[in-house]
Amino acid sequence: MIYIIALGNENYDISLRGLQTLKKIGNIHLRSCMLKSSQFLESRGFSYTTFDKLYEEIEDFDLLNKKIYDFLKSSSEDSDLCYLVDGCGLEDRVAAKLIKEGAKLLSAPAKGINCLAKFPRRRYLSISASDFITQKNLSQTAILIYEIDSYEKASDVKLKIMKDFGDEISVIFYDGNTTQKLKAYEIDSFQRFSYDISCLVSPKSLKEKSKFSLSDLFEIMEILRSENGCPWDKVQTHESLKSSFVEEVYEAVEAIDLDDPFLLEEELGDVLLQIVHHSQIAKEEGTFDIDDVTTGICRKLISRHSHVFGTDVAPNPESALETWEQNKNVEKNLTSFTETLKAVPKTFPALMKAQKIQKRAAKAGFDWTNTSEIFAKINEEMLELTEAVQNDTNIAEELGDVLFVLTNLARHLGLDSEEVLNLSSEKFVSRFQIMENLAKEKQLDMKTLPPDKYNELYLKAKSLHNEMLSEDELE
Repeated sequence: MIYIIALGNENYDISLRGLQTLKKIGNIHLRSCMLKSSQFLESRGFSYTTFDKLYEEIEDFDLLNKKIYDFLKSSSEDSDLCYLVDGCGLEDRVAAKLIKEGAKLLSAPAKGINCLAKFPRRRYLSISASDFITQKNLSQTAILIYEIDSYEKASDVKLKIMKDFGDEISVIFYDGNTTQKLKAYEIDSFQRFSYDISCLVSPKSLKEKSKFSLSDLFEIMEILRSENGCPWDKVQTHESLKSSFVEEVYEAVEAIDLDDPFLLEEELGDVLLQIVHHSQIAKEEGTFDIDDVTTGICRKLISRHSHVFGTDVAPNPESALETWEQNKNVEKNLTSFTETLKAVPKTFPALMKAQKIQKRAAKAGFDWTNTSEIFAKINEEMLELTEAVQNDTNIAEELGDVLFVLTNLARHLGLDSEEVLNLSSEKFVSRFQIMENLAKEKQLDMKTLPPDKYNELYLKAKSLHNEMLSEDELE
């Protein structure tokens, strides 16, 4: 059995059972004789073994922890042993892992306990300065940071706190003698640093913040969907949010078309909100959470960019895209060209879906060699459509064939059929507006205009529209 004996950082606040276990078991192991724990052991006549030699030989901290862990595990197979750690026991990574696997924890108060005297809240995370500096954003909870034992470490802690919590955040700081409140940027202004030095930082409330992180967005969504949250947000489902998701993506695309970075920033936020909302719903259902989402996309990026993370070679964008598609087909177990065609989402807009299918069919060699062949096919399909209309049979089918071939022409010309049709729609709206203004100037009622007069107005509007476009190009 391994006994994790936790020794409080401030006043050797070892538990009575911990002290009794040290006396009974002996066989005590300590990370380093540089720790204050060694003074405690020596003052009470305990002999002990340290891992100082490993510290001298190994620079990688993860590898060092693994070596210590492996030694303690193998040694415990022959006899019981004690592993003495500072703090409450869970701050030490090796101890935390051993406890998770069944080691007995005889706990003591956490490090930095002086800081907690001025802290009314109970929920906080205790972490060493070294670990805090390397962690991702931890700004969602109060953090007790201990072992600020050098000026360099204090500077890194300061920068990390200011990055995660904001430039003006205040901390409760213990300098080894007194506890005081100061701004985070003052942390490294002291003359002395040691294992005793610690600080406590607590996040501002959401209403007090001026700058927000991604984790803040998750917290807000969790609040909105909680029991006392927003009545509308609480009842949303994947299905009910589906149309909103699509709308937000289109609005983001429009911001790109308008070349408006500020509008794009806003619209990307709306898209991100949809992702967070769906992830929160899934988390509540127990199906997945946002970490699963990010894990999935990261794995996909690594596996499909085998020309970056693997041994494949892609000297240009075209070959890179080809490598992506090949890896995708392997991952999805698409072994035939038909399967790749069927894999195109049915919910795609019709023109986008058609062009995607045609592009994948072309990879199987099923494609025209030049545009003249496509024009001939368009004429053929137009004749079939004309005949269908005259006979009032299969009109929808023949019209669909015409659109399908026109989409193929767009692909061969290097154009996106969806974008091309959108441009024509926008052009028509602009010309129609000019035409309506011309009719108003002439006091004409558009609803009663004869076809020839309508055509005359439209041609005039077309000419004026073209002139406007030419003037814009000159500017």
